[in-house]
Order: sequence, then structure tokens, then C-alpha cells
Amino acid sequence: MPLKDSVSFFHRLNLQSIRFVVISITICSLFTIALNGQNNSFDIRLDWNDFPVPELTQGEESLSIPYFEGAGFSSTEIPLPVHAERFPVPGPGTLNISAVVRRSTAPSFSVSSDVTAQLQDEIKYSYIIEQERGEFFARVFFVPMWMQGNNLQLAEQIMLSASFSPQGPTASATGRSGYKDHSE
Repeated sequence: MPLKDSVSFFHRLNLQSIRFVVISITICSLFTIALNGQNNSFDIRLDWNDFPVPELTQGEESLSIPYFEGAGFSSTEIPLPVHAERFPVPGPGTLNISAVVRRSTAPSFSVSSDVTAQLQDEIKYSYIIEQERGEFFARVFFVPMWMQGNNLQLAEQIMLSASFSPQGPTASATGRSGYKDHSE
């Protein structure tokens, strides 16, 4: 093999190696950016019932609480309807939650004052990130009702966005990585 051919061979090998390294770094960088800026958006539509939760009482008093199809209920003394969205995330981290109520309505029946006394003037969004069978999931939950002056409002459509940011390398890889009351 003449000297000229061997130099040309090493020159081509070097250019191919450089291209491979540059492409690999670019792909890794784009993947890292995608993970750090992971954004999940949800168009949530709630179908409220025209009647209160059936047969709910506090002591001897009957409670009138609105609820929607598929509602969970809070574990407070007076249970409130809760909506939750669950989605995969790459690992432990935090969420930045933003939401816009697109449509709301007033209930078609009188709601117990004990219920309205628990509500604030805006919806509070909370989340938890948990690990299940080696996979990480975020769950955003909220009570989709609020007081507007003396009037109860029920959210019928909400655009919810949750941006994920990973925790640093010292983050625990098991269990729950945090509970965040977004309202704070």
C-alpha cells in the first residue's frame, strides 16, 4: 500500500469519525432538551350532573354537592369533587402548571353553604410525581369549582398545561418526589 493511499484512508476515517461524533452529540443534545422541556397539554371537558351527589349527609343534615362524570372526591370532612390527569414523565422532577378555564357554568340547584365555605376565588392545582413499576408518572389534580363573589362556578372546559423539569442527579429514584400546591 503506497503512502499516499494510507494517508487518504486515515483522512477519510478521521472525517467519518468526526461526522459520527458531531451527529451523536447533536442527537443527545436534542434529546436532553426535549426531556427538560417536556410539556403535556390537556383539553379537559367536565360533564356536570344536574343533581347533587345522591344521599350525602353530614350528621343528620343532607348535603347538596355538585359532581361530574368520573369525579373522585377529596378526603376532607366535606368531600369535594376532584379531577385528576395522570401522564408519564422521565423521572423525579417538578411541574410548572398553567391552566385556563374556557367555559364555566353555575349549578342548576342550591349548593350547601358548608360546601361553598371551603372554596376559594380560584381553582388550586396540585401535583405529585410517583414511581410505579420502574416508571415515573405525574398526577395533576384539582377541584374544578370556585366562588366568583357569592356565586359558585363549575368549570366545564379547562386547557391545562404541565411543563416537566427534571431534578438534579442527587434526586431519589424511588417513591414520591414531591407534592406541590401550585397556588403557593
